[in-house]
Amino acid sequence: MKKYLLSLFAIPLFAIKPISIYQIGEKDVGFYGDFDVSFLTLRGNTETETYSVSASLQRFNEASIWFLNGSHTFSQSLGETTADSTFAHLRNIREVVKDLKSYGEIDWETFGQIEKDKFQKLASRTLLGSGFRFKPYEEYYIFFGISPMYVKETYLDNTNSEQSFRGNFYVNFKRDLTELTSVSYTGYYQPKLGYSNDYDMTHSFLFKNRVTEELSIIFQISHDYDSHPIENVKRYDMEQKTSFTYEF
Repeated sequence: MKKYLLSLFAIPLFAIKPISIYQIGEKDVGFYGDFDVSFLTLRGNTETETYSVSASLQRFNEASIWFLNGSHTFSQSLGETTADSTFAHLRNIREVVKDLKSYGEIDWETFGQIEKDKFQKLASRTLLGSGFRFKPYEEYYIFFGISPMYVKETYLDNTNSEQSFRGNFYVNFKRDLTELTSVSYTGYYQPKLGYSNDYDMTHSFLFKNRVTEELSIIFQISHDYDSHPIENVKRYDMEQKTSFTYEF
């Protein structure tokens, strides 16, 4: 089943992109994808233009998943750029243990990511990581992930780059409320190894309401926190978004 995401409207206060987590076997073997485009134009007392484009490609195999996510967000108000960010993430998930009654489901993940964000003064951020994720309950869609990762950051106002190793801990939860509605949450905690007071946190809440067999409306709120941002950069980013999803 392919999925295309069309945005009804978006209020992009800041750009953050939590990663969706997929379960091995939740789709038949094959390629799947989604595409998201949103535009906001205001004229008159307020002169604002905003667009956001994102896409995802997934390959489901019998005992593994590959997926690639990417996005770009740009916003301009009164001739001034107010948002400019690009993001890409590649991940492989491979089944290790699938004896749900005895151990729960255990998978091995390997991932890489690149991004840049003008308003976080981030020229580039590159990270690589690998580790385990766990699904302790057969009847519930909940995953816990743990892995180390290497991070390299280069800033726009500084030619020097910062390199570090961080822990990567996440939880992903999804539950159907009725036949037509569901909620999900994804949270990340990423402390710098050896410096517990230096950490990043990301939270994303999503509510999905199915309107027809193919069409759904989605409400999403995301929040990102950096305990030690560089000078003149706020510690938090936030995004609110409402969109339509068409599946076929």
